[in-house]
Order: sequence, then C-alpha cells, then structure tokens
Amino acid sequence: MWTEGRAPQKGVSLRIRRTNVFFLLAGCLGMALMFHAPGRRPLAAGHPRTFQEVMQTRIPPLDTSGKTPIEVWLHLAYKYKVPMALEHVSKGAACERLRLRLPRLTLRAALERIASAVPDYRVDFSMGIVDIYSPRARADPKNPFNVVVRKFDVDGMGTHMADAQLLCALSRQLDPTSGGCGGSIAGGQWGKLRITVHLANKRVYEILNAIVAQNGKAVWTPIRPSGGPVGTNVTPSTNFWYIYPLDPAFLSMALEPVETLRPCGPVERGR
Repeated sequence: MWTEGRAPQKGVSLRIRRTNVFFLLAGCLGMALMFHAPGRRPLAAGHPRTFQEVMQTRIPPLDTSGKTPIEVWLHLAYKYKVPMALEHVSKGAACERLRLRLPRLTLRAALERIASAVPDYRVDFSMGIVDIYSPRARADPKNPFNVVVRKFDVDGMGTHMADAQLLCALSRQLDPTSGGCGGSIAGGQWGKLRITVHLANKRVYEILNAIVAQNGKAVWTPIRPSGGPVGTNVTPSTNFWYIYPLDPAFLSMALEPVETLRPCGPVERGR
C-alpha cells in the first residue's frame, strides 16, 4: 500500500515540475519577444537616445514672449542636449522679440515653428544636427562661411584641434604666406571624444556642421560680423566662429557674442 500510495505523489510532483518549466520557458520567450520585437528597443537604464528620438520628444507648452529667436534656439539646444549650428545671425533673430505661445509639441515641431516666425530663416535636421540657416546668407559671396575649402582631413583629433585645423586649412588656402592660425579652444571640456572627418570641396559651414554632428554635444555660432551690409570683418587667420560644448556653463558664453553681432536699439531691447 505504501508503494501504491506513493506513485500518485510522484505523478503529481512530476506534473507540477513540468508545469513550472512550461511557465518558465513561456516567460523567457515573452521577454525575448518584448526586447527584440521589430521597432522596440530594450529598456536598458541610461540608454542613449538617438538624435531623431530626441527630436520626437514632446516638450511642455512653450511661451517665447519677450525672448529673441536666438535665445530660444540656444536655450532649447542646451536644455535637450541637441547639437546645433547657428549659421547666420540677423538683426531680426538677435533683436526682435517673439510673441509665440506654443502648445505641447515635439521638439522638432517647436524648432520649426520658431524658425518660420523669423524672416529668411530655415531649419534642417538631415545631418544629425539642428541646422539653423538663412538661404540668403548661403548665397552671399561676401559670407566667409561660404568659402569652399579644397581639402579638409582630420583623423582622431579632439574637437578643439579639429576646429583649429579648419582655420589653418582656410588660412593656408586664402593666404599661403600666412604665418599662423588658431581656433576656438575649450580646454578640458571635450573629454576623450575624437573627430575624424575627410571632406573635399566643401564650404566652411558644411565642415563645421560635420564636426559638430560627429561630436554630438556641441553648438557652433558666428562670433564676428560677416557678409551682407555689415561687411566682411575677418582675415584668413582670424577665428570668426566658435564651437561650444553643450554644458550649461557655456550657454551664456554662446549667447553673448551672437547678441553683440547685431546691436539692438533701446526700443528693441525693451520689447
């Protein structure tokens, strides 16, 4: 009787173990499908988002009243850590106060709405950066950012060195007798990231955009008046742009020079 009474217990135990194994395998399969299904990304802690994912971030309603377009653009770049190129600074962008109250939008849509409110400005996202530019400035032969650099090669350089190399290449091309050159340097701010760019027959702004896109955590802006009615106020060995890290400490430094490029009158400042 002991043997007969024990046999069913073994069967029950075996069925229970088989059931546990079944649910364990089913659970593992479900987790695998969740993490590897097309269009899904593993929810790993601290996973870095791509540029396009950041552009689709829905941001809170935005009130731009009393702020200039440049202020809003740069504040958004620093807040959401998106690489940006501010290729051109007009008086309207530096002095005119916006009156936009934007509802909850994606970051991309908000940037587009702001650009559409400023005469002769466009925004492009195709190169992995927020590229804010003026078609008119790109067509201006006096604009030094339109100079075509015949050859630009940097391989495994820090961002500040790649930046300086661009100015050196431009200096040698425009003035072969030039004795020196120098670029924007933010020592100790770029970490171990290295830049590799090989380009030929590209304009200055295109090379700067490539450097900033590869860095992924930087902004570049003009720092001297250039082109148009202001006149060209640069020499081949003078740095007329600056690349800033997307570190909060550099936001005010990025704002100051671009705001002084186009002096605003008292009425404009007080709006």
